Amino acid sequence: MENFLHDMSWVLPLRSDTATAIFNGFTFLGYTPFFLIFLPIGYWLWDRNLFTRLTVLIAITAVVNGWLKDFWQDARPDPAFQLDGDRVADS
Repeated sequence: MENFLHDMSWVLPLRSDTATAIFNGFTFLGYTPFFLIFLPIGYWLWDRNLFTRLTVLIAITAVVNGWLKDFWQDARPDPAFQLDGDRVADS
């Protein structure tokens, strides 16, 4: 089982351009530009109170996440396994 989890060669035949495009879209939902677009639109077009609370929640989550990453300083996996390259850079 240990070898299965660390050997990524079984994943390569499952990759396709269509699936990559779909999952890049899902990945975008976790990056800052999405939040900078989505939160103001939601605030202006939907419920101001809800999106104000959501903005505060996301800000608190980002601060706690950054603090926990600094506290544990657990490195990311080997860069050879990163699929989104420049977007995560040196984080």
